[in-house]
Amino acid sequence: MIIAAMRTIVAIHIASFLVPLFLSAQTREIDSMHREAEKATGTRQVELYRDLSYITRNIDGDTALYFARKASELAIISGKEYDKQIALLALGRTMIVKGSYNLAIKYFNQAIALSQNKNDTITAAALNGIGTSLWQLGQHTDALLNHFKAVRLWELAKNEKGIASSDIHIGMVYQTQEKLLLAEKHVGNAVAILEKNDDPAMHISAMHTLANIYGMEGKIKEAFELDLKGIALADKTNNEFAKALFYDNMGNCYLYGNPPDYTKAYYYFTRTLHIDSAFKNKKQMSDSYANLGDVFIEQKKYGAAIPYLQRSVELASESGFAQGTIKALMQLSTAYKESGQDDSAYTSLQNAMKAKDSFARTNSEAHMAEMETAYETEKKEQQINFQKVQISKKNYLLVGIVLLIIFITLLVLSAWLRARLKQKAKFQREIMKQQELATKAVLAAEEKERQRIARDLHDGVGQMMSVAKMNLSAFESDFQFLDKDQQESFEKIINLVDESCREVRTVSHNMMPNALLKNNLAIAIKDFVDKIENSSLKVRVYTEGLDDRMDSNLEIVLYRVIQECVNNVIKHADASRLDISVLKDKEGISATIEDNGKGFDIGDKDKFEGIGLKNIITRIEYLKGMVDFDSSPGRGTLIALNVPLEQAN
Repeated sequence: MIIAAMRTIVAIHIASFLVPLFLSAQTREIDSMHREAEKATGTRQVELYRDLSYITRNIDGDTALYFARKASELAIISGKEYDKQIALLALGRTMIVKGSYNLAIKYFNQAIALSQNKNDTITAAALNGIGTSLWQLGQHTDALLNHFKAVRLWELAKNEKGIASSDIHIGMVYQTQEKLLLAEKHVGNAVAILEKNDDPAMHISAMHTLANIYGMEGKIKEAFELDLKGIALADKTNNEFAKALFYDNMGNCYLYGNPPDYTKAYYYFTRTLHIDSAFKNKKQMSDSYANLGDVFIEQKKYGAAIPYLQRSVELASESGFAQGTIKALMQLSTAYKESGQDDSAYTSLQNAMKAKDSFARTNSEAHMAEMETAYETEKKEQQINFQKVQISKKNYLLVGIVLLIIFITLLVLSAWLRARLKQKAKFQREIMKQQELATKAVLAAEEKERQRIARDLHDGVGQMMSVAKMNLSAFESDFQFLDKDQQESFEKIINLVDESCREVRTVSHNMMPNALLKNNLAIAIKDFVDKIENSSLKVRVYTEGLDDRMDSNLEIVLYRVIQECVNNVIKHADASRLDISVLKDKEGISATIEDNGKGFDIGDKDKFEGIGLKNIITRIEYLKGMVDFDSSPGRGTLIALNVPLEQAN
């Protein structure tokens, strides 16, 4: 009964939402642009249909898809790479709002392949789209790598709005990972750029992400204020898709507020569901149904929660949203258990575990369905183009002759340019290879020198100090002291020699730790931390996935980086707490070193000219990884490291 009622509500809303698009105030502009597009020719016509897709994708997904496909049809006829690229971007962005993320990634990759480094702006936009799609699919590390690649291209092109767009998306990923300081930093960078670059859509994205951050930090009032401003701006710009995001935020604030308001939470989650349904975005709909189930679970009305959670599982499975499937199944298991349905609870829990185990599989049913959809779409486009060619066969023959001449000319020019590009790429690869070899040689020499000094200290100075202590001890037993003071002085000498022996062993161990030679990286880090003699500093270490040994060079570099970070904290931070986290998963290794010390100004370039921070950056770049510093005076320091999977294996 509850499911039937929900479907009736959604159907009524969709019927009202899909009243012809051209009745709204904004439609006069869209209608005018549409008439212009029908009369235009060539690249201008493709650009107009692309723009129509962009304008309508936050109003109605199906309308946006119609315009994007129209742009694609015209681009195939024109044969121009630029036309195809912008049409593919339009298709990719439309698939994002419709929740078809694997298909979106396919279109974005095709745009990049056509670009071949000729148009960095299109490549950067496609990388942003891939990053957003991967984030929606829960692949956070790969999402960050794509967004950071996009940032570098935007910076080379000096495109501030592009940089702001990437910063917002990077902030979204960090916020999802609950790295709130880094998230707020990147969104703040975007907001600073947007103050001098008016772009309502990006303003909305920034406000939505900040509202999420404030909600996670418990700043409910600030989150509400941003949500209301975002809804007002979305209303003004007719951005229905964005309104759903803000309604979802408000529903969560009411659900987890103190005290909670379940009626309002249900109201806003229902409004979110209506908009998600209009866009036919099954992934977002799955989230909304799960949230509605949470409303009843929080009230301990477990029976009422079950239909919502069942629908969430269905939609998450259909859209290939593995994480949503796992979450909804776990909630459903709880609801069944509390309702006394133990068999159903056990079945749901088993299904959740199976979904979790198969999360890494790429050949999901949702992915295959999207590939099939892409195939059918391309097939229909080819049929349409064939019919048009048959109708205009005579004109096409004449155009074909002209195009053939142009093509031969372009082929010769293209071959020459490709040869130049290959030569340039080969030269750049050789430079990068030499730089990498030089860095590797320096690090290897440094490590070798550390080992030599450590052996000399242990086998030379250490042994001599030990012999000296033994001789003094023997001398003590044979020598008759004149008085007690003389004996105490002699014992102080022996203690001093003993302390020097221990100091030599400590220095030798730090330079060539036996723990790293004999055990894995996790044990070596904990062994190093255990030997820190600082009663005012509390150090906590958390590691995961490091039980198996990795490449010795990789382990040594990561150990030295963490050792350098810890030494910097001890020497400069005046901190009372230090948290070290090192995690290895199928995507790579990520680590955070965070203290509550006095911090420093990361805008001060002199700080990064010092040996310590420069060593950290150089070592991580050698591993083809990324390092991000977040600090300010009086607010502590957070260092985040990411090393890709190919380096971590």
